Amino acid sequence: MGLCSGKLGGGGDCVDILETTAWIRGVVTGHQAKRKGLSKFCKFSFEPLGSHCDDEESSHTISVAFLDGKGQPREVNWIIGVSKIKNPSISHGPFNAECQARKSFLPDFSNFLRNSSYKRAIFLVNIPDLIYLEEKTYLTGKRFHLVVENVLITKKCRRLSPSLLQAGLDLTHLNVALATLAQFHAASLAWKQSLQDDSVLDVYPFLSKPPCPMMSVEERQDLLLKYKMVLTKLHNNQLPERLALKLDYLEQVNQKLTEPDEKEISHVLATVGLGAVSPLDLAFHYPFAPSVN
Repeated sequence: MGLCSGKLGGGGDCVDILETTAWIRGVVTGHQAKRKGLSKFCKFSFEPLGSHCDDEESSHTISVAFLDGKGQPREVNWIIGVSKIKNPSISHGPFNAECQARKSFLPDFSNFLRNSSYKRAIFLVNIPDLIYLEEKTYLTGKRFHLVVENVLITKKCRRLSPSLLQAGLDLTHLNVALATLAQFHAASLAWKQSLQDDSVLDVYPFLSKPPCPMMSVEERQDLLLKYKMVLTKLHNNQLPERLALKLDYLEQVNQKLTEPDEKEISHVLATVGLGAVSPLDLAFHYPFAPSVN
């Protein structure tokens, strides 16, 4: 079957959905039910991507080859995320936030864009397509199973090179990232202003959660201080002006990463914030293959 990362959960709730192919067979069958059907599975390939955010969730890439209802060969390429079993009162973090957003907000948002007079509005939001989302309830808490498309294969995107991750985005990549965020900003503002109810938090309370709930202001300040010490040592105790300005800006951003209140979210120009954007989460589509540094 391929590689798996072992058991997930704990105690009597310990279940590994990838221990056999049964669970993913069900997901693929359900996915194909609205398409061209499925007559036979041919191949399964799993590869663990590891755990993230203090083991909040583990993820895997998966490829499944099969024959559709007409006997034609097909293949799906997905990423599966599985969260830890947690009490709902402490279920925070980026993965939980994504699942909550995909469960309620993003379907409503997508319907708004799909019904827009601008026929290409749905393409203003560039995120991996949702394949399957399930919230499982156990005696000890809840857990999410999330399946999304693997855009590295389906849309032939590429992640940032190590050099750009370490040194920061160049102007070309930064412009694309900012333009994409601006599209989401404008589209979510239009959606918000279309609502009958002025209180977004009443309908989508999870939108009030801070983008970095797993790290306190003090912890972030400590990381920034250590980052400054490393940079200072690398530059022989003489920081270039651009780096000093960058550190000042990061400190300002750190102070703003707090939980927004009702007044901020209800402001006429307020849009929807789903969390901090990390370069690790970005993938770009190139007209030609970029050089790997």
